[in-house]
Amino acid sequence: MRKAGSIALAAAAVVFAVFVANIVIGTSGGRVFLSDVGEMLTLFLASVLFVVAVLQREQAHVAGVNAHTYNNGREEAPNVHNP
Repeated sequence: MRKAGSIALAAAAVVFAVFVANIVIGTSGGRVFLSDVGEMLTLFLASVLFVVAVLQREQAHVAGVNAHTYNNGREEAPNVHNP
């Protein structure tokens, strides 16, 4: 089972790698494949995907914390074996 937000985090890493590759190619004297606006949009997309991944993981964490029930003041763990 995948962690929540792993797809968005992987997508953010790929988009950021494209951004970094463009920068490295440009600094080494090669021809860049993204314009200034393209670089900005690529970095913006990577940032948005990263925030989505963080929010998905936080939502999964909060759902796990809220799954605990209280019975007469005693905390009971959720039944994780029940599908």
